[in-house]
Amino acid sequence: LVATVDGVKARFFRLAPVDPASADGRVCLVEWRTEANLEHGLSGRELFSDTRSGGNRSTAGGGTHAYDDHRASHRSDVGRRFAARVAAVAERSLRDLGASQLLVVASPTMLGLLRPALAPLRKRDVTIREFARDVTMLDAPRLQVWLEQAELIPSHVGESRPSARPTRGGARQTRSPRRKAASLGDA
Repeated sequence: LVATVDGVKARFFRLAPVDPASADGRVCLVEWRTEANLEHGLSGRELFSDTRSGGNRSTAGGGTHAYDDHRASHRSDVGRRFAARVAAVAERSLRDLGASQLLVVASPTMLGLLRPALAPLRKRDVTIREFARDVTMLDAPRLQVWLEQAELIPSHVGESRPSARPTRGGARQTRSPRRKAASLGDA
């Protein structure tokens, strides 16, 4: 299972044979599910009852009083809730597909929010590989080419792919050649 995630949406893909009757073993990336973060794009007016932030304005000639209304905290909570929903969809998708491997390609900020949300999957013997890049805007064929060039997915059934190395906190991070990843740009 491949998941591409940013703050706005998560897209889940599976590898499927191009032609099950053919013996060549080529695979293609097929979009499986999509999850949207509807809270992410809301304006301050839609999220908060008062659009002014940072201080009370006195009408009786007194001084103003500064305060922190925790808006930044609320926005990070929106990201954490979305990461938890993405982890739940990933768990259901892995179960539905009978898969035990998850490749997460996410923006660096989102990857930081996803790690704790995905921790329970690691305890269930799911191999999770990570790559920090925002590729959610790519359609399935372009994403497949990008992932193959970065050596993150195989192009044929039975082909072995990425080496993974442990990182802090037990997370798994894909090791990809810098030259190849750099030459891909943001495709």
